[in-house]
Amino acid sequence: MSFILVDEILEFEKGKSIVAVKNVSVLKYFFVDHIIYGTILPSTLVAEAVAQAAGWLVTASLDFQKRGLLIDLGMLDFGGIVRPGDQLVLEAELLSLREEAAVLTGRARVDGRLVGKVDSGLCLLVDAGALDDVEKTRSMFAALMKQRFSRVI
Repeated sequence: MSFILVDEILEFEKGKSIVAVKNVSVLKYFFVDHIIYGTILPSTLVAEAVAQAAGWLVTASLDFQKRGLLIDLGMLDFGGIVRPGDQLVLEAELLSLREEAAVLTGRARVDGRLVGKVDSGLCLLVDAGALDDVEKTRSMFAALMKQRFSRVI
């Protein structure tokens, strides 16, 4: 099973912000059937998608040398409906970046409508080499950017 919930990174401003998307395909196995709304993406996975986008922001901002381990989502507000066929736009901003921790905020939108929000999420920063192959992580980021290096600020 794979829970990679970022399909593409549209914008990246090192140390500041990221905008990414998840194209919500009907072929995914993680939908639930809600008694009122029908087939929807669970809010927990919307929160995870925001967290993954925020993780890319932290990792790329630190030149792939450190990774953020999420330890607190802060204040959550998720309740918007996400259905198969929707494009989930994920936005994250760094509020604070220190040597050992980062604080972030994030939002998820569908067609401009807010479907979820995270305020003051906290990540501990650890050596990236202890978790993953740094070059593979760097390559995956480049693939998600689809070579948009001219848009990296």
